Parts: sequence; C-alpha cells; structure tokens
Amino acid sequence: MITLIARHKWGEDVYVAKDDEEFYEKALELLKERFNAGYWYDNWGPGERQWEEEAAKIVAEGDGKKAWAFLEERRDFEYEWVEEGVAR
Repeated sequence: MITLIARHKWGEDVYVAKDDEEFYEKALELLKERFNAGYWYDNWGPGERQWEEEAAKIVAEGDGKKAWAFLEERRDFEYEWVEEGVAR
C-alpha cells in the first residue's frame, strides 16, 4: 500500500492506494480537487511559469503521473504540502 498525504490549511487528507497506478489516480484526484477549489495556480508574467494553464492541461488530459509531478513541485507552496509514503 502507498499513501499520499496532503496537508492544507484545515488539516490533512490521506489517500491510500494499492499500487502505483492507483497512487497516480489519487494524485490526479487531489490535483482536480485543488484546481476546482481555486488553489493559487496563477499564471505569472510573460516568459514565466503558467501554473494555471499547466494544471488545467493535466486535469484535462487525466494524467496521474504528471499530476503527481506537479503536486510534488509545488509541495513547498503555502497549504500545498504533499508526501508519498508506505501505509502500515
């Protein structure tokens, strides 16, 4: 079992997956929740990172591996901490 732990302003959510495939599905689910909730995936100025566009594309494609990479990259942003672990 693999866990995806997501901490946010109001606490912590734990997603449990039986394998890598399900883990990536959970990552996509989390990204969708955050994107639809209006997380701070703002597009920055020209030539800079376009977070909102990236998140929208990943959600539209339904790509769990890209969703996990996106979440991991933003783990140090306020209220966006995530971690992968092994369920006990």
